[in-house]
Amino acid sequence: MSIKASEISDLIKARIDKFKSATEARNVGTVVSVTDGIVRIHGLADARYGEMLEFTGNTFGLALNLEQDSVGAVVLGDYKHISEGSEAFWKYLSGPNCLVAWLMPWARPLTARVPSMPS
Repeated sequence: MSIKASEISDLIKARIDKFKSATEARNVGTVVSVTDGIVRIHGLADARYGEMLEFTGNTFGLALNLEQDSVGAVVLGDYKHISEGSEAFWKYLSGPNCLVAWLMPWARPLTARVPSMPS
């Protein structure tokens, strides 16, 4: 029994048409290593250079080293509670509140009680 080239191409085309992609972009990463306030995070596909990251314990960090499979970030504050396996969150901030959160991450408890700044 011989197989024709047209039959093979028809089978391949049918499989391609039925293919469903299972990729997803995630805004949560896992800390792979912590060294002197520098963390390496795996899984933050949406993070960009200079953007704010949030760790467990209400601690913030700044994404600085973007690699293909990980993000290197500096922790802004105490990092002793962050360990391998901790979660890191990328949060997109925009508007006037973004400037406050980026320049003064320690002011978050204060800005949480103040109404949103006018646009």
